[in-house]
Amino acid sequence: MTDMDTDGSHIKGLIINFIHFFWPSLLECGFISEFTTPLLKARHGQKVQSFYSMQEYESWREKTSNADKYTIKYYKGLGTNTTAEALDYFENFDRHRRKYQYNADFDDRMINLVFDKGSASKRKDWILKSYDPKGTVECTDDGHVPYHEFINKELIHFSHGDNLRSIPSAIDGLKPSMRKILYGALKRKLTSEIKVAQLAGYISEQTHYHHGEASLQATIVNMAQDYVGSNNINILEPIGQFGTRLIGGRDQASPRYIFTKLSKFARLLFPSEDDPLLDYLEEDGHLIEPRYYCPIIPLALVNGGQGIGSGWSTTIPQFCPHDLIHYIRAKLNNLDNAAVTLPQIRPKVRGFVGEIIARPDGKGYTSRGVIARHGKNSLIISELPVGRWTSDYKSFLTKMLARGDITSFSEDHSTENIHFQVRMPIAKLLRAEKRGFHKVFQLESNLPTTNMHAFSHDSVITKYSTPEQMIDNDFFPVRLDLYSRRKESMMADLSYACALAKNKARFIAAVATGDLDIVQGTAKRKEDTISLLQEQKFDAMMDLKLIKHAQSDTLDAKHADEDETSNASASNKDYDYLLNMPLSSFSLERVEELNNSVAKVEGELNILRSKTIADLWSEDLDRLEEHLKGHMN
Repeated sequence: MTDMDTDGSHIKGLIINFIHFFWPSLLECGFISEFTTPLLKARHGQKVQSFYSMQEYESWREKTSNADKYTIKYYKGLGTNTTAEALDYFENFDRHRRKYQYNADFDDRMINLVFDKGSASKRKDWILKSYDPKGTVECTDDGHVPYHEFINKELIHFSHGDNLRSIPSAIDGLKPSMRKILYGALKRKLTSEIKVAQLAGYISEQTHYHHGEASLQATIVNMAQDYVGSNNINILEPIGQFGTRLIGGRDQASPRYIFTKLSKFARLLFPSEDDPLLDYLEEDGHLIEPRYYCPIIPLALVNGGQGIGSGWSTTIPQFCPHDLIHYIRAKLNNLDNAAVTLPQIRPKVRGFVGEIIARPDGKGYTSRGVIARHGKNSLIISELPVGRWTSDYKSFLTKMLARGDITSFSEDHSTENIHFQVRMPIAKLLRAEKRGFHKVFQLESNLPTTNMHAFSHDSVITKYSTPEQMIDNDFFPVRLDLYSRRKESMMADLSYACALAKNKARFIAAVATGDLDIVQGTAKRKEDTISLLQEQKFDAMMDLKLIKHAQSDTLDAKHADEDETSNASASNKDYDYLLNMPLSSFSLERVEELNNSVAKVEGELNILRSKTIADLWSEDLDRLEEHLKGHMN
């Protein structure tokens, strides 16, 4: 008996593997069975529908026309059930009990495939080829569940979900929990400080987060950290003690005591104009975060990433944001010339004063700390390699001291800077210098590029050999397409605003000059007034809204084609945007103001028409680059 979500499925799998390893005969004799409880319940009046997997619920939702009228309750854990519900389950014990059935030909192989350390490559193939998002466990005719059926139809959902949580997207560089946090922060327009603990609660509510808020709080802290070796560009602002390089950020204060808000880079990376164009997910009938965001530069390469999933792991080094900007600019300037030589993308860690050099074997980079002689018998270590924390290195020096390799060391650090002074006998110092100080004092770390896995734009785990490959194959085409759709959307919005202002200005002028008498004329009823407006070719709101969905080069034709039909079916509310204008609007000053607005919008529209999608992207890059000045030092 476990939770019924994918984490519960993982626990079941671990128990099965444990028994299979130590007492395989217990599987053969049918020893194992499970007691199931609902994962979700849908209520409508007195009717209650129970679902034992997310796939079962989604299938019901697709087939049920009035599913949106049901109230959905998600049972994260066994503790969600009331006493009455628990009693009902046990009163119907046989209905909730599932016995497992063993088949040596299939089950031994499948259990070893999932849990054997030596089967990682086979496990990858299994997930890629066997995963069915809609797959659910099917019992045999006598009500038993074969072990291979459980593994292929239930446990595999955990493996897929584990990879989703552990491996970032190549498009936005985020994992699902990070994406939920960004969505909530942008939705809340988080420009004022809020406690991390409070923000986690808000995110959990707005995005239907089904895991513990403690993990959300930890992720918020990680997204805001800015010490050396954390984020090159932090999306959230660290206001309080968010951790230092002393122990790799683990010395942060409690989420109850620290505050955060969106950093100045958030909207530069994720422009608000993109928001309506993203593919938002849906849960329980509510829109939540998008499938992925699309920043103007690839955050997966800016901030790097690490994670261990099922069958896959990933290690992505951090690269220089300025190099990424230059690389993208070069591609934009040579869209029709694929053979052009593009700028190099180099690794870069914000605040790191050591050096990062390419490995001779081409498999990544080596970061080197800074060490120099100081006097006859001492050394100053003023930087550690990337990923080496101050406290860990102090432990290493303590061991050297115990072995007699050094005579003493002292510390004088700040939260940002490193300063160890090491003393050692002159003879040992000379030998260490001959061998190489970096090697003797372990001041090198590897930054490999041989394990750069990320989810591609079509949600497939993909291995990238170089940062350029990630940009060329996935990020750049997706972002370029988004700019194309964004231009169309912006032109439609401006065209709508222009048409709206024109109609209002013409309406006020017509009423003021008496060309349209809606007070003392023949229009005694609203229907008569609407007929007059139609005769004088004022646009109904329905027509104006069509403009928002039309492309700029077909606006006039589309409007003309649908004018007669839409006007004929105009409702009583289609002209309220004119008829409900306040009396204070009926003045020459207001007409002049609207005409000026039309001229301004038409000017913006003409400027936008003249721009290419490459121009739009370049402008966003210019704004980001301006704010990055001095940031990476």
